[in-house]
Amino acid sequence: MKVEEARFRSFDETELKGYLFTPDVGSPPHPTVCLCHGIPVSPRQPGDRGYAEVAERLCSVGVAAMTFNFRGTGESGGEFDLMAWPADLEAAIDYLYNHPTVDKERLGVAGFSGGAVAALYAASVDPRIKAIALCACPGDTSKIPLTALEETIRMARESGSLRGVEVPNSALKLKRDFEALNPVKFIRRVHPRPLLILHGSADELIAVEEARRLYEEALEPKQLIIVEGAPHKLRLHQGAMEALASWFKELWLK
Repeated sequence: MKVEEARFRSFDETELKGYLFTPDVGSPPHPTVCLCHGIPVSPRQPGDRGYAEVAERLCSVGVAAMTFNFRGTGESGGEFDLMAWPADLEAAIDYLYNHPTVDKERLGVAGFSGGAVAALYAASVDPRIKAIALCACPGDTSKIPLTALEETIRMARESGSLRGVEVPNSALKLKRDFEALNPVKFIRRVHPRPLLILHGSADELIAVEEARRLYEEALEPKQLIIVEGAPHKLRLHQGAMEALASWFKELWLK
C-alpha cells in the first residue's frame, strides 16, 4: 500500500489537507472512495489512528481511499462552517478526478455522521460521484434540538477540535446549516447511483429509525445494513467497516 499527502484548495482558497491510500493489489486506475469525517467534538484517544484505518481496510480489498480534513478541523485551514463542507468535498473530488491512479468511473464517497450530511448533498449535485455510502447519518436534521448542538459546540470549543466556534452563535448557525442540508430533502437526488445506508443498532446519538427513514425515502438501487451492537462511531467497529469495504468491493471488483 502506498500513502501520499494531498493538498488542495476549496472554492474560497481555504487549504485542505488529506492522504491518498493506494492498494498494492490490482493495477491503476483504481476504484476510489473519499472518506468524509463527522463533526469532531474531542481529540482522538491514544492508539486511535482515525480514518486511516478505514482507508487501509478499503485498500485491503483493492479499493483506494482518501482521508482529508474539512475546514476548521485537523490539518486543514479555515474555521468550521458546515455549509461549506460540501464545497470542501467537491475540492477533494476535483483532486481525485484529476489523479492518474483514480478510476473516474469508480469514484465514490463514504460519509460519517455530519460528514454523511455533507457527502449526500455533494453527491446530489455532482454526477462525478458514482456511489454513496452514508454511515451513521442523521435522517431529518430539522428535528435536531438546539440544546444538543450547543453541547456539541461547547465540547468542540473546549477540546480545540473545531476552530472558530462559540456558544450560542455557532450552534444557531449549525442548526440552520443542518436544516438547509437536510438529508431527507436530497436522498432521492442521488438516484440512479448505488446507495448504502449503514447504521449501528446501538447508536447512542442517532436513532436507528433515522436510517430506516432515509432508506424508505431513497430510490433504488439502495441497501440498508443495520450492524447489531454497533455504536455511533462506526469506524471503530470492525464488523461495520468490513460491511463497508465489502459493499464497495462487490460494487466495483466482483
